Amino acid sequence: MFRSKGFTTAFVILSVLIVALLGIFIYLVVGFGKSGGGQETASLPETDTVIAVPSSEETDTTTVPTETEPPETTPSETETEKESETAPPETEKPVDRSVRALNDTEEHLYPIVGEVIPEYGSVTVVRPGDAGEGIVFHALPQFDDAGSDGNIMRTEGSYDVKGKIFIIDNDRPYLMYETTEDLFVTSAAVYIAFTPAYEKKTEINQNHLGSYGNSENYGISASVFVDDGNHVAFSLFNYDSEANTISPVLSNVIAQYDENGKAHFEYHNSDGKIHEGTLSFRDIGEESGFTEEICFVFDPDSALIFKAGAVSEMWLHH
Repeated sequence: MFRSKGFTTAFVILSVLIVALLGIFIYLVVGFGKSGGGQETASLPETDTVIAVPSSEETDTTTVPTETEPPETTPSETETEKESETAPPETEKPVDRSVRALNDTEEHLYPIVGEVIPEYGSVTVVRPGDAGEGIVFHALPQFDDAGSDGNIMRTEGSYDVKGKIFIIDNDRPYLMYETTEDLFVTSAAVYIAFTPAYEKKTEINQNHLGSYGNSENYGISASVFVDDGNHVAFSLFNYDSEANTISPVLSNVIAQYDENGKAHFEYHNSDGKIHEGTLSFRDIGEESGFTEEICFVFDPDSALIFKAGAVSEMWLHH
């Protein structure tokens, strides 16, 4: 059987197409079967895209201020001045303008009321009370009831003394002795005799006690309450001779004698400061109409003010 040349050529081309289609079909079946099993993944095609990976510096979590964040600032001088102007001013303590004796909260050179002063000797009961009931030796430096805790009644005997103290009794300084038993007893000579262990700075003179200036027209009065040869307790007053009344100016001061018989004391004056003064006694004789003269000298830079005027030095009599 003879075929034409054209038929042969067509048959060859058709055979090639059939083989090619069969190959494609087998490839598709086999290839899709593998990918459908999920065992292998197709790799991404290579591209020209570059993915940037942040460096370790860029991944640091430290926050870096940006230009949008306000910079830290310090208060300007103007702001500081405004704050200082609006701040409330510090309150100044008012100046103490009182004229008075010193107290135990202030530094002092000479003794004050309520302070135990060294004093050595002995006391002897010379009269056991007005009715023989005994003398109270007090546990505290005060005239409390005989039955108060720690108090002891004694009708006789002598007792060693280690100190003395000025207390306020009936608005005036009063002297008590402190025994070595830590008990306090009256200094009233009618009940107690005190024998000092050492010589006193000055001779005890009971004529020093009493009021001065009441018979004069100065408008000033002084009262001496205690003088035991080492210390003097006194107060100063304005004196109204017409009404015969006094008003306190400098109360309950304790002065200390020196070897020359002059007593030194301290006082707080109206200028708010502490000053020193002195007092001394002079026996002037009865021919003058007086028995004793007392002389007060105050700091010349800080005179004491009475109703009669400012006084730096004065003499009073009784």
